Formats: sequence, C-alpha cells, structure tokens
Amino acid sequence: MTISNVTPASGDHLQLGDTHFIDVPNNLYSGVIYHGIESLDIKLQFYTLVDGKFAERIDVDEGDGRVTFSSLNNFGRLASSRSSVGADFSWD
Repeated sequence: MTISNVTPASGDHLQLGDTHFIDVPNNLYSGVIYHGIESLDIKLQFYTLVDGKFAERIDVDEGDGRVTFSSLNNFGRLASSRSSVGADFSWD
C-alpha cells in the first residue's frame, strides 16, 4: 500500500478538531481510518509470499478485483437537513 498526495482538511472540515492522522491496521479487512484529511491517494499492490517475504508482484486485471469505500463522517450532510450533499470520488 502506498499513500500519497495527502491534503489536510481545513475550514468546515475541521469540526472535530485540527488533529490529522492516518491509521493503517495490520490487515485491510479492518479498514483504514483517517481524520483531518481532505483528500488522499491510495495505491494497492499485491504480492506472493514465500518464506515470509514478498516474492513476486501479482498483476490484478482491471475488473477482476473489488475494493469498497465507506465513510463514517457526516461532513456531506447539512446539519439542519436530512439531505446529503455529494462529493467528488473517483477510481483512477
């Protein structure tokens, strides 16, 4: 996993304080947690494991894998409304 192009949050996105962090667990099933981050890029690469060491990169063809993204924050929701405000999201 490579994390790059991290942009810290500012303005209205600092409602929960100005602490910035990214927490990557020892397995991705637990999820990546981040706070105070406006945007970031994550690149996942997979490898075979031989005797506890990364041996060879596994090429995953487009469409053969699936990654989900969920958000636990409510910054896309207006405080006085039940409507949701969309945000730009894309897979590159």
